[in-house]
Amino acid sequence: MFSPNYKLRFARGKLIASAALFCACLLELSAITITAYSNSVNDRFSSGFPLAPIANGDGSFIGNSLDFSGVGWSTTIPGGISDNSYKGLGMLSPIHFLTAQHFEYPQVANQDTRGIRIRQQDGTISTANGVGSINNLALGWYVPNNGNVDHDLAVGTLSETVATPNTFSRLAVLDLYDSSSDDSKSNAQAKYKGLSVLLYGRGGSANESPRLAQTTVFDIFDNGGDTDQRALQISQNDAAFVVGDSASPVLNTWENPEGTNELTVLGVNSIFGNIGSTTYNFSSFFARAGAITAANNAMNSSGYALRCVGDPDYTWAGNSSARIDRNSAWGIGGWRGGTSDRYVLFDPSTAISSSPSIQSNYTLRGLYFKSSASSDDSFTFSGGSTLTIGRGGITNYDQDQQVFSANIALSSSQYWALGTGGVQLANLDTNGHLLELDGSASSYISGNITRFGKHRPQRRATDSWWQLKLQR
Repeated sequence: MFSPNYKLRFARGKLIASAALFCACLLELSAITITAYSNSVNDRFSSGFPLAPIANGDGSFIGNSLDFSGVGWSTTIPGGISDNSYKGLGMLSPIHFLTAQHFEYPQVANQDTRGIRIRQQDGTISTANGVGSINNLALGWYVPNNGNVDHDLAVGTLSETVATPNTFSRLAVLDLYDSSSDDSKSNAQAKYKGLSVLLYGRGGSANESPRLAQTTVFDIFDNGGDTDQRALQISQNDAAFVVGDSASPVLNTWENPEGTNELTVLGVNSIFGNIGSTTYNFSSFFARAGAITAANNAMNSSGYALRCVGDPDYTWAGNSSARIDRNSAWGIGGWRGGTSDRYVLFDPSTAISSSPSIQSNYTLRGLYFKSSASSDDSFTFSGGSTLTIGRGGITNYDQDQQVFSANIALSSSQYWALGTGGVQLANLDTNGHLLELDGSASSYISGNITRFGKHRPQRRATDSWWQLKLQR
């Protein structure tokens, strides 16, 4: 956490930030301060950090059974901070990481990231040395550092991949909005306020394990009323940020449609300060439309897209209608459009019809296909109109190939996790957006790919990544 140069105060009824030292005594604290801290409960590693860390296997560990392979740490210790340790950094792809801009100025005590280590899913350590660029997302808290100031959300690009994609679980952003264009504070409060989160911070010395604390989002806060400086406001009742905790991710445990818990990211640790007499942690808010678009812009040129996940709001029924735009096909009231721009689930074990019909142009933000024991219960999407898929993409948990004979278009750069089943497409209109494809199954496009501009569908030549086959 950056030295607390902000003291929040009220002036003329408006909350503003002033460049006043908040509390110099906090500089003496050596690690994220966790209420009732216990190494068995809160330490990520039991020993060996940073070069050969052993995962904390204690049953009381708050991260027990979660996959932390997508949370890495810097190869160097940022200078200028007493008893500092390695930065925690969330991996958005094999070469991209989410970070705090104010902790990326090389001219300030060599605090910038010089490389990243991760502990892969098999327990081995993988290291990438060198950072090619830091892309500021023009959102997040303004945090000054020795004369440098900018919005705090940033995406870094490593000079080399830290690992192959099948060896670790990259972090997805948790996308809970009612609409992909909604960036209102009120909707953010409705969806994220009160959400359980894991705060990630440093240990008490260079070689002590990073620590995690369980807490909740107290509120969504716009610094000085500036919506570009939106942050997660988090009480310090459970844990308090200290100097050196900056850039570490704020994590949420999300239960995916298969019932498995996975880590998602909501923001980065930025600053702590007072509102009135109460001290709060503030984390620059990443889970918003502008930040998602900006992150994709930073990642796409390297052939990667940001993973976005969200709770499926509706499950396909296909009983009284098979038209995808009809509410009755989803078991909800009203005529049509109730599921537009939402995350939806297709469950072969409950669907009456496995043949959704695209008879008018329609948009879904993300599609999930739930697994089943049967080997022949895939869905086939047909019709003469276009199904547009938003930033949530497609996730196929099933072993069967999902078939889209109707035209598919993209409204955003996106990541498809196609597993062992894959997809078969007729025609794909990318609208100039990047499509990143992940999975071990073969997938096919039998028709045309149009308007890809500089972004062709991207595939990786590794054993677990699928091969795109164009049939002519």
